[in-house]
Amino acid sequence: MGWLLFVLLLVAGSATAAEVTETVSFFESGVIPQLKLEIRDEQQQDLRDDPRDYTRCTVIENDTTTFKSVGIKLKGAAGSYQDFDDRPGLTLNFRKYKKGQRWHGMEKVHLNNLVQDVSFLSEWLGTQVFRAAGYPAPLTGHVRLWINDRGMGIYVLREGFDSGFLKREFGDNNGNLYDRGEEGDIDSELEMDSGDDPDDRSDLIGLALACHQRDQAVRLQQLADRAEMNRFLSFMALERLCGHWDGYTYNTNNYRLYFPKKPPQGVFLPHGMDQLFQDPGAGLYDSSASLVSQVVLQSDHWRERYQERLKELSGVLSPAEKWLEMIDQRRDKLQPILETIDPDQAAAHRDRVDELKERIQQRFQNLEGLINDGMPSALEFDESGSQLLTDWYPVAEGEDVAVDEVDQAGVPCYCVSREEFGDFAGSWRQRVWLSRGQYRFEARVKTDSVIPIPDDQGRGAGVRRSETRVLQDLTGTSPWQTVSLEFEVREDLRDIELILELRARMGTAWFDRESLQLKKLSTTKSPP
Repeated sequence: MGWLLFVLLLVAGSATAAEVTETVSFFESGVIPQLKLEIRDEQQQDLRDDPRDYTRCTVIENDTTTFKSVGIKLKGAAGSYQDFDDRPGLTLNFRKYKKGQRWHGMEKVHLNNLVQDVSFLSEWLGTQVFRAAGYPAPLTGHVRLWINDRGMGIYVLREGFDSGFLKREFGDNNGNLYDRGEEGDIDSELEMDSGDDPDDRSDLIGLALACHQRDQAVRLQQLADRAEMNRFLSFMALERLCGHWDGYTYNTNNYRLYFPKKPPQGVFLPHGMDQLFQDPGAGLYDSSASLVSQVVLQSDHWRERYQERLKELSGVLSPAEKWLEMIDQRRDKLQPILETIDPDQAAAHRDRVDELKERIQQRFQNLEGLINDGMPSALEFDESGSQLLTDWYPVAEGEDVAVDEVDQAGVPCYCVSREEFGDFAGSWRQRVWLSRGQYRFEARVKTDSVIPIPDDQGRGAGVRRSETRVLQDLTGTSPWQTVSLEFEVREDLRDIELILELRARMGTAWFDRESLQLKKLSTTKSPP
């Protein structure tokens, strides 16, 4: 019995021991089964017309074992989704139409189409890393797939977040499991995959409300009551160590959220890890739109705890040679199958795996410096409490929007302009980390022939934060004048995006580059 199986048996308890043994033994064996899906013409049309709804198919494993009346539907988000007649990602639900039917102890499995992972190994590697760190993640392998007479080649096989997975990892499967689906963060109307009371979303609502509390002390306490924060620190550290740029903590995407009955604290689960280790220099402290990640990065206490967890879990990735050897072993299992399918595909796969290994080695070499040197720090101010902000970046929304650096009668400027009539927006932006306190942002602005957009998102030219609309509403033709925006930072540390913007139907706005001052007006006390 392997070490992973032994640990999982202890977690799951005797009630699910047989189920755990069958599932884990199957994945630990490293076998790559052949799966043939027989789908009748009527069911094929179902998958074309309603790809997200289940229909029936027959599954044949290794030409010897047949499973009838298996639920099948298409899966995948914008980057990986393909139609049934292309190379679809698939979900198989063995008990959807036949109660008690399982495949190697599993009710549900996913067949990922690898359209975003030319190495075939990213998702498999990600789950190996999470599990080696003791974090709950689905077991993952590979299959060779046929759909009727179509040879589909290699697919990733991933265990579903079904009752067996939940029992094994949490000891119960009665809590609420939420799926990000087509929504977004935890304050969206997430789909509930399972739970005893699907109409009771008080756990998810409570977690979202905690993150939106304005008072930091209240926010931190309520969040600790509603999320398993020690586990979240591990989740965040592992996603970022692996460069999972399309996951929750970077991009508010690809996650599941489970609330066990006891304790009823949310646990985030990794998902969609088909694009790991793409950027060896990916930041570990980069700001994030995800609510729980923001709380961690904005609190001195949780940010320091997060850095500690990064140091601890970076040891899971060391030495790199251990992981490179595992990759080679898995590659060697896939290569004979690929040679049978197409020798050119096998050769290309070897090259892609070598590229993945090179990026992983570079990532591991960078991690120590990223962990120790990359901790965000607050912007420093001079003795007068001011700081000139430089190095802004442009954003254009709409056609024929000019966003340029220009000289306006001897004044160096950031300029936004559009000569043709039509709704547009253009801006110059900068993100700064600020400590607790009161601030004022100032800029000198000049406009020419600005016709505003009559909407509630702001009219004309002005300055703002990303959370607010344009406040000054400079329109028409106006001489140089100073506009300002005052705001408060209530957190220990927070990244703020400041914006110089023109929203209009035509016209030009200039922003004096040497006038872009941020002033700290006062410092407020941290909560006890």
